[in-house]
Amino acid sequence: MEPETVKFLFLRSAQASQASMQQVRAIELSCSEKAAILRSKLSNGISCFLKTAEELNLRPNLLESTSAIQGIKCKDNAQAIDLQNHLQQYKFALAAIRYPTVAKGEERIRVVLHAFNTENEIKRLLETIHSYFQSQV
Repeated sequence: MEPETVKFLFLRSAQASQASMQQVRAIELSCSEKAAILRSKLSNGISCFLKTAEELNLRPNLLESTSAIQGIKCKDNAQAIDLQNHLQQYKFALAAIRYPTVAKGEERIRVVLHAFNTENEIKRLLETIHSYFQSQV
């Protein structure tokens, strides 16, 4: 349905609420050229993340995901906290997701990619994670 049609349907309602108008605006924004550019940038960032992870042989350490939300597997709470602290030393603000939020053995670092992340930032993040796991061997 085109944004104009949606807008018409909402405006025809006798009581178009503020929430309805906000929904119309969100639909209009999601159909905009700027939104398409941002989606493309995000898609490129996800591709860069997955490709670089593959090149660094980090795929076994990743949760299965093709979305902007990625997970770096950790063996336990201690490793999740240690990796989080290691990443913070390199100015990466990533959160450890620990037991009891997730099941024991499912601890992870949550990575949320954004359209504004550059390829260099993504590669530097993965290189930092790679060096961490190499130091654990």
